[in-house]
Amino acid sequence: MTELGPDREAIAEADRDALLFDLGLGVFQTDVCVRSSDPVTIARLRAVAGTELLAPGNPLPPDLPALSPDRVFIGPFGRIEVSQPIPPPDGRSPEGPHTHVLPKLLAHNRTHAATVPIPDGWVPSLYLSPPAESFAAWEGLGH
Repeated sequence: MTELGPDREAIAEADRDALLFDLGLGVFQTDVCVRSSDPVTIARLRAVAGTELLAPGNPLPPDLPALSPDRVFIGPFGRIEVSQPIPPPDGRSPEGPHTHVLPKLLAHNRTHAATVPIPDGWVPSLYLSPPAESFAAWEGLGH
């Protein structure tokens, strides 16, 4: 966990003074960060600065759903910002943009899902997925 300072590159001008924290997840193709201007959230993030987020005993991960900081993914093709609430472990993901930063998947150290046919030596940097109803329409056309 590293505090990076104000997020001057934030998409919304109102977010450019909010503090950005790199979660230090070691994901090759993107920096996984959170951003907040809430003093309570900032204090919780600062309390674990310099630690490994997913280290056993780190008190922050269970608190992240309640804190629900903005999630910011910064990669070579731009940035994605998600401000929807993070559901609790037994909750449902909201409709629309949302994130899943799951320790059991990160433990594999993969740059992509094992089922995605990326050639050896290549690294995906951006995925685009149409809504589920688009897949149904596509299949209905015989594709």
